[in-house]
Amino acid sequence: MNLYIVLLLATSMAACKRSAPKTEIQKPEIQTIDTIVKREEIPVPKINWIDDFRNFRSAVVQNKKDSLAFYFNLPIVNEGNDIWYFLFADNEKGLKLIGNKPKPFTSSDLEKYSHQLFPAHFINSILKIKTDSLFKTGEYATPALGDGKTITYQMFASYNEKEKQLTLNLSYVAVYVDKKGQPQDNSESNLIYTFSIDESGHLKFKNIQVAG
Repeated sequence: MNLYIVLLLATSMAACKRSAPKTEIQKPEIQTIDTIVKREEIPVPKINWIDDFRNFRSAVVQNKKDSLAFYFNLPIVNEGNDIWYFLFADNEKGLKLIGNKPKPFTSSDLEKYSHQLFPAHFINSILKIKTDSLFKTGEYATPALGDGKTITYQMFASYNEKEKQLTLNLSYVAVYVDKKGQPQDNSESNLIYTFSIDESGHLKFKNIQVAG
């Protein structure tokens, strides 16, 4: 029984005993869609970019996909389909599905491919970044990791204050050996992750590029 009916019954019962002044019932405010939207527009709290980098690192390392999604403006649409060429580098069938048109990278894709997008080498390297040094100097190079024989990798982090951009360059050096295990040649390659920093200080994944 709503408030209107309760008041109506109370007024009718009182009228039977004595004359009572009419009660003016105020109608509840009707919330329009615009009103509801305005009330739900909660501003994103500001944060220092290095603190948000630490939060991002924790989300990646712990594989918290809900938290990780915050760092993406999905869907991501890139003319060169860079993210897809990276994910399907060793998948010929997958490469054929990309086609010539930009293929959106959606929330369901992030759920499915997050481990490939941020592989073990990425996680091992980002854990080695000393964030205090990165914040003070704007750059940091981790120690080289790997077995030291056939492949080594390290991460170069750099922050561009003018462009409001953070770059994480995962650099590889592969050594080719002969049958006796003697080094013969080497090759270098890079996975370059780019993040923009918005006005609130939050990181947003921008792109990944494969070089070398």
